[in-house]
Amino acid sequence: MRKKLTSVIAHPLIAGSIIVSVGSLVANFINFIFNIFISRNLSVQDYGTVATLMAIITLFGISAGAVMPTIVNFTGESFAKNNLPHVRGIYLKIAKPLVVIALVVALSFVLFNALISNFLNIQDGSGLVIISGLIIFVGFMSVLNLALFQAKLSFLLLSLLGISSSLVKVLLGVFLVFSGLKSLGVMSAILVAYIIPYISGFYFLKFLFSNKVNDVEINFSDILKYAAPSGLALLALTAISSVDLVLVKHLFDTNSAGIYAGLSLVGKVIFFFTAPIGMVMFPLMSRRHNNKEKHGSILLVSVFLVALGSLGITVFYFLFPEFVITLFLKNEAYLKATPYLGFFGIFISLHSLSSIMMYYFLSIKKTWIYKPILAAAISQAVLIYLIHNSFAQIITISIICVGLLLLFFLLYFYYLSRKK
Repeated sequence: MRKKLTSVIAHPLIAGSIIVSVGSLVANFINFIFNIFISRNLSVQDYGTVATLMAIITLFGISAGAVMPTIVNFTGESFAKNNLPHVRGIYLKIAKPLVVIALVVALSFVLFNALISNFLNIQDGSGLVIISGLIIFVGFMSVLNLALFQAKLSFLLLSLLGISSSLVKVLLGVFLVFSGLKSLGVMSAILVAYIIPYISGFYFLKFLFSNKVNDVEINFSDILKYAAPSGLALLALTAISSVDLVLVKHLFDTNSAGIYAGLSLVGKVIFFFTAPIGMVMFPLMSRRHNNKEKHGSILLVSVFLVALGSLGITVFYFLFPEFVITLFLKNEAYLKATPYLGFFGIFISLHSLSSIMMYYFLSIKKTWIYKPILAAAISQAVLIYLIHNSFAQIITISIICVGLLLLFFLLYFYYLSRKK
């Protein structure tokens, strides 16, 4: 029994998921402490400014992160075969357009800082806007390094970099805020927290700059053929989990939108526990597929772990909704969301399973699956815009759209299995 338990824990998927999950838990807890600190030590106006700028930074981060599956897929096989020249070639090919895009975005924030400040109603916000542009620039460049660490299956390193970034942000942020810099100090701390892990990560990628490694020619069109559809797939699936929140903010009154935002926050705790599984599964699947090895067991284990975690949390949401809402949100106004918590858990559970299936198909180069994902995202947005009399209608529409998407994925997987 002990040997079986040890072998299960030693499984790359289980071990990697544990490392990433623990690292994410620690980093997110530190980030939570940081948010509590700045909300209590900044004025409401300053905190609103920081939160708005961070939302914009996150939006650009999602766009940049869309290329990560591409990098992981194209470098995973090279790492497995220790073909470092090929990794270097891919790195340099992707780094060049990333630098150009990042520079254009950063310079736009510098050149149009006054316009952006006025649009966001930020008084004397030029410095904050410029720092935000710099953070976006470093974020774009960090994507490349993080993707290579994922492709190398360096999950411990990824976790340590995430934790160190959070610690730097907290320690420096506390010092700068108490020094009187307030929101400028917070944004400066975030910038440094982005820069330090990015620079330190190059120590573990020094083989890319070794004179012993020669450049190789990489067909960039092949990479683009994979990057464009896989990026669309990732962005569309992300939109499914956020477009409801955006439309509720637009269509409902301020109080109702706030309650739905709280409901969304609690419901997405399921993401918090299941997302690391997909992050670990993707490079493992990609590597085995490229080596023409059997990989069905990894998918089955991934689906089982996500389904088990999602089901457990969702059942708890149905049984103890008031306790959960009070635990996370405390304000009694959010108790109006209790009737919907369990159903929102179903929506997020289906989305989490769809995410696993998406990563599976991308790992075996079935990039055309962006089409049904995009169709589901558009259908959800249109239906919510047309039918939005209550939270129940919005959640039902979301469940139907993502449920049909998951059903399509399962049928397509069955078709591929029968074909083999």
